[in-house]
Amino acid sequence: MRLLYISNEALMQKTGYGTCIRGHRKILEKLLGSRLTEYMIGAAGTPLETGPVRVFSSKKNRVTEKIRSVLQGLPSYYPPDVCARACEIVREEKITAVYIDNSVSGVLIRALKRQDPKLRVISFFHDIEAVWMREQCRTDAWFRRPAYAAMIRGEMLTVRHGDCNIVLNERDARLFRQVYGKDPEAELPVVLEMEPPEWTAEAGGRHIAGTPLQLLFIGAEYGPNLEGLRWFLRQVMPRLEGRAELTIAGLRMEKYREELEGMAPGVTVAGTVEDLEPYYEAADAVIAPISAGGGMKVKTGEALARGKILVSLPEGLEGWIDTVPEGLEGRILFCCKDAEEFRQALESLQGQTFARRQPALTGWMYRTYSADAAAERYRRILQIGEREDE
Repeated sequence: MRLLYISNEALMQKTGYGTCIRGHRKILEKLLGSRLTEYMIGAAGTPLETGPVRVFSSKKNRVTEKIRSVLQGLPSYYPPDVCARACEIVREEKITAVYIDNSVSGVLIRALKRQDPKLRVISFFHDIEAVWMREQCRTDAWFRRPAYAAMIRGEMLTVRHGDCNIVLNERDARLFRQVYGKDPEAELPVVLEMEPPEWTAEAGGRHIAGTPLQLLFIGAEYGPNLEGLRWFLRQVMPRLEGRAELTIAGLRMEKYREELEGMAPGVTVAGTVEDLEPYYEAADAVIAPISAGGGMKVKTGEALARGKILVSLPEGLEGWIDTVPEGLEGRILFCCKDAEEFRQALESLQGQTFARRQPALTGWMYRTYSADAAAERYRRILQIGEREDE
């Protein structure tokens, strides 16, 4: 097998989506080594080489280029000639399989399959875009609707022409069946960037009973994140009556500093930061007051991988809660149905002395969601491709 892996600029971004893509790439590099060819879809001006990754990019970052792509049924960030260029690479490098790290590249997949019907194409669904994009069409500005429509059609063509469609969890598998009338070929959870844990609970410091609880929210500027924070600051934070302080860090969240800091006392918006580690280290617990969205919340996994106690609404734990080892939920992992349960969990923690890093959480994450844990599942998918291509 020789595999072409296609990602996008999220590969270089400190976002949940970027974490997931880097996890996939790490597994593929480990399994295939020199048999892996990597390309990234980048904006105009992106360097043509990013480490071992070569770049597909538009020659000029113009609106006309984006319009040309959308009219072809491609995502607006794809260069208009991506199909011809990808087909050329497949021919020249004798590619036998393609892995595309999104679900909306159906026009590209169709072009690849027309050139070589035996080529195996694998696509990863980070969520079911048909559901999310239709909602965006109803609520977003009218001029964005053609781009959303192209992505909806792109996902439909992915399902029609692709060979192996991978979803994140059982909920997304149900949505896939509802929308497309068939089962996805595989279900694989988020892959986290983490090494085998080597630290102890004492390494992360402790929260002392009765002192204000240091809470952390990590998340970029994104509708469900903002809605969740506003809910928490209206419904939960005032009930804690000064027993907790909240820090908010995430891409472009500084735009909302005045609003969010003004909603409740004890709130600090750090916004975009270069390094999240000091914020995790200083936090007693991480909150995930998220009630909307799709897929799995990667920031949930990143917090748990660092051994951080997590207090969340059910949506924040979607896909994670199913594998929780016995004895963790209700002690260092809290799934709350409403504001009252959220308050009770935080007040309970505030009255306890506990380690800021919990080895039991990190161990669970590594055993279940690390690249090492996922490698065997990916090996099976790639072996299926090899058998069918023989």
